[in-house]
Amino acid sequence: MAIGIADCCVILRNNFSIDRVSNQDRAKKMVARALELDPDLAEAHTTRGFILDSEHDDREAEEEYKKAINLKPSYATAHQWYSTLLRSQTKWKEALEEIEKALELDPLSPIINLNHADCLIEQGRLLDALRELESAEGIGLMNISTLMTESTVLSLMGRDAEADDRLKRASRIDQDDLRLLDLQGHAEYNRGNFKAAKAFWEKAIGKGREEAAEVQGYAADFALYYWTIGDKTKAMEYIDEIRAMPEDTREALGFKRFILAAAYAGVGDADALFSTLEQSADGKELSFNWLRTMPYFYPRSRVIFEDPRWGALFRKAGLEPTELV
Repeated sequence: MAIGIADCCVILRNNFSIDRVSNQDRAKKMVARALELDPDLAEAHTTRGFILDSEHDDREAEEEYKKAINLKPSYATAHQWYSTLLRSQTKWKEALEEIEKALELDPLSPIINLNHADCLIEQGRLLDALRELESAEGIGLMNISTLMTESTVLSLMGRDAEADDRLKRASRIDQDDLRLLDLQGHAEYNRGNFKAAKAFWEKAIGKGREEAAEVQGYAADFALYYWTIGDKTKAMEYIDEIRAMPEDTREALGFKRFILAAAYAGVGDADALFSTLEQSADGKELSFNWLRTMPYFYPRSRVIFEDPRWGALFRKAGLEPTELV
């Protein structure tokens, strides 16, 4: 029971940015309690690995995942979360092997199917990822996260009508999901409906505050909006707001760089964007899954994604950039 509570806490914290500090603290206490009762509980070592991973302690996290897998090789979540750590270390082959092992052990898990697609997206295998997502839908595993990922992949492939269909279907599941509201805002922005985009982002902030979720990231969206409508002063105020975000932990610094890079992409400042990304190039906060999708979120900054420095970021990590549609 303690590990079930801990898992809920880490997922609320890491996947939904809800009560980040309190959920992390509670998860740690639950894991410690579980390990006191049973030091060889694979599930507890797995969750402890996930906590350490989120705090950028790669070495200890990897030890915990390996210990869990040794104790219980059939525990799919251990392979799944270990795969995520390997992705952050740009160990693409090993990451794919681990998530495929997790999928073999638990083929009906929606999140494992989604993580498999994420791994393929990160490696630039968009068509394979789309097939994986469609296959998940075919066996009844479609959920809001899968629909949103499918929408983004379809958009990157230039299949906008199908992408819009997935967003509409996701909205029927939960029209107030913060990630969906952000995506809907970008979809409206891409259509040139800037006020509608802003309305979605404002709604997301309101809902996020109600749920005690992280809302600072929307500053990048508003920088994009105001820059687009010609109010560059207001746009820079949002960028200054991001620059003032704390850097007191490695995680906070990584989050700040992530949001700052998004804002620079939004206003088309290539030099500032690449400077920020290069500072993150040796840190696990540089998500290649996120970089793959940036051309969708910031299509008006196409020149950035044609810059030689863009491809160099991927090649340094042993990948090739996605070709622009």
